[in-house]
Amino acid sequence: MSIVPEFEKALKLLKDMDAPSVVEVGAHIGDGVLAMLKANKCAKIIAIEPGLDNFQKLKTRVPKSVRCLNMGVSSAAEEIKFYSMADGKREYSRNNCFYKTVVKHKGVPAGCDRLNCLPLDRIVSGLRIETIGFIRFDCYGAEYKIFDGETEFIDITEMILITMHKSKELFCDKEYAIKRERIVDRLSDAGFKKIYGQGLRHEKHIHQLWVKK
Repeated sequence: MSIVPEFEKALKLLKDMDAPSVVEVGAHIGDGVLAMLKANKCAKIIAIEPGLDNFQKLKTRVPKSVRCLNMGVSSAAEEIKFYSMADGKREYSRNNCFYKTVVKHKGVPAGCDRLNCLPLDRIVSGLRIETIGFIRFDCYGAEYKIFDGETEFIDITEMILITMHKSKELFCDKEYAIKRERIVDRLSDAGFKKIYGQGLRHEKHIHQLWVKK
């Protein structure tokens, strides 16, 4: 697994937390979960992965102590179309996205399923989580839908690593600027400070690590 510098920094901070609750939105096949458990073996991890093929692989790779959820996270409780494409790097994994235009652009035949989604606030409250040490978002465009809805989960969270994906197949540059700034404004208003990561003018995917001031 290739770990971006922002995630490396987050893992160092996670190591010093006392049995934190951790949420990973877009857990894929579990590489990030295993890295977080290595950093803090007492972490109580909720791994959310919408893709069924990835989810089944995830379940075989992580300890039973990890709570794995096969579902989507969005701005509302809804059922949406969910597209998948083969991962050319690993035959047993798939890349998934809410947006058909992305999988068409990749030139790989896309599967389509119906996916049940909930807002992250509802997932967190349903699991009766009162405080969150760390949330990691790596969900290929779903981050914008998540932050379009209620985001009270931010107020009980200590550290957030978010990947804000950029693809011309999703939004035009103007739309990207608005969506990215909305996320940044919400985190700033909640008392977070960016301590590591690229600025909003970065041309590709942006990784940003935010912590409560």
